[in-house]
Amino acid sequence: MSSMVLQPPMAVRRQSAVLTRKGWAVIALAIALVLGAAYVAGTVRSGGQVYVPTESVVVHHGDTLWSIASDRTVPGGDVRSTLAMIESLNQLEGVGLVAGDQLWVPAAP
Repeated sequence: MSSMVLQPPMAVRRQSAVLTRKGWAVIALAIALVLGAAYVAGTVRSGGQVYVPTESVVVHHGDTLWSIASDRTVPGGDVRSTLAMIESLNQLEGVGLVAGDQLWVPAAP
């Protein structure tokens, strides 16, 4: 039989859990990479399209696409880009509207 000699454990020195500047920089970089990857994945998944909050409006007698787009454009903004967005949202090919039609439009500014 062999004999074992037990020795008392050596004093274990505890280190403080304080991060250095380099440690914080590594954590910040890791977070930035994760957020960047999530953004890219979301953009790729959505086909590069951007979410635009929309509302539904009903066309009244005398309304034109231009007048509806003007109401939904921020002051000083380009009404033509809002008009193009409304055409895209509703897959419109012409500008002829009929009273009672329902249109998706960008949310009011």
